Amino acid sequence: MEHTPIPWTIQEASKGPDRDYGIMANGGVIAEVFEHGGSEYEICVDAEANAAFIVRAVNNHAKLLKALEAVVAAVAPTTLGTNELSMIFRQARATIEEATK
Repeated sequence: MEHTPIPWTIQEASKGPDRDYGIMANGGVIAEVFEHGGSEYEICVDAEANAAFIVRAVNNHAKLLKALEAVVAAVAPTTLGTNELSMIFRQARATIEEATK
């Protein structure tokens, strides 16, 4: 399964007490983050920040993964002298595995 190609961007979709932000890609909305003002929903005053975080994470995912893979490739387990470094190495490898599922 493939996700929508990057880059993703943010566009304010509506203004007022119930603002929402569209996450855009390929000329269309692929997701929305809402800031509700009604009592029916929990108020999310950080909707714009949440949308920005999602876009930043998506747009940088491949670069971060590539950098982490380079670190793991450069630091072989046999060169790690302490348990702490071995633990960091294992966590890095586990993160790569999780990110590439």
